[in-house]
Amino acid sequence: MIHTFVFAILFFLITINGISAQTLIFLGDTQSPTIIDKNRFVYNNNDSTRKEIYNTILGLEKKDAVIHLGDITALADNDPSQEWSDFDNFKDSLSRQKVPLLAVMGNHEYMLNPTKAIESVQKHYPEKNKSFSVHKFGSLAVIVVNDNFDQLSPEFIKAQDNWYRNTVNELDADTSIRYFFVCSHHPPFTNNTVTGPDSKTKEHFWDIFFEAKKSVVYMSGHSHAFEHFIFMHGDQTPLDKTNRFVPELKHTIVSGGGGGIQHPLLIGTKKRFEDIAEFETEIRPFHFFRISLTPKGLLGEVVSPFNQGEVLNFFYLRN
Repeated sequence: MIHTFVFAILFFLITINGISAQTLIFLGDTQSPTIIDKNRFVYNNNDSTRKEIYNTILGLEKKDAVIHLGDITALADNDPSQEWSDFDNFKDSLSRQKVPLLAVMGNHEYMLNPTKAIESVQKHYPEKNKSFSVHKFGSLAVIVVNDNFDQLSPEFIKAQDNWYRNTVNELDADTSIRYFFVCSHHPPFTNNTVTGPDSKTKEHFWDIFFEAKKSVVYMSGHSHAFEHFIFMHGDQTPLDKTNRFVPELKHTIVSGGGGGIQHPLLIGTKKRFEDIAEFETEIRPFHFFRISLTPKGLLGEVVSPFNQGEVLNFFYLRN
């Protein structure tokens, strides 16, 4: 609650000074647990949590855009469903608030029957016809890409690769853009015990993000947890917490806490990569992630759907 109060004061000060903070909301993996999930992991009021997250985001006073990192539903071809209904209500409410909603294609958007699943996706969210796109919000920009490579044709992959490389170069050269973020569904780095790091995502997208001048955060979901990896320019090895205040770090954040079954992570000596997230437990809390460009810097916040949007952790991505 203290963190929530601090953010409210910060927002008030920004407003009275005539400066409008740019605020982006990221959430991922809002799907209901499958029967397999329930048999394998602990059910934790996941479906009601999805609604709590949607409602908490809708209640935020400040948001310039909402980015869903994929896996809106467990089975996209299961239509109608409560998941699609919840998403439709969320999307329509954001539209009434005049807040744009962007969505990344997750692997569950192709399940079970890919043809029928895509038809459902296009019915509920026609904008997803654009699997890759770039969006500008003041001096911030967001790149959305599709990394479901097993569902994509070689022609699509080539076209997306060329577009992505050109877009990164254009944003780096655009004097109106201060920072940009890249969003895919699959994480290039994760300590998840259910799903591993995606080498193709890293090869096609993250490596270019890493070399860009204005790129700050690579966002993904798929791992139902919160994870935070930091990198220094020229070194693709994740750094430990002692380096979190090094200037000009590249951040890779996994934000998959939108209501899907919570995945256990490898921690301690078993972890694959150094993870600087404050949550040092195997199971991470339900959450969404907020990035705000403030007079003090680029602020990142892990926000709970409970307790009126309590801020669980905050840190500066750029000062």
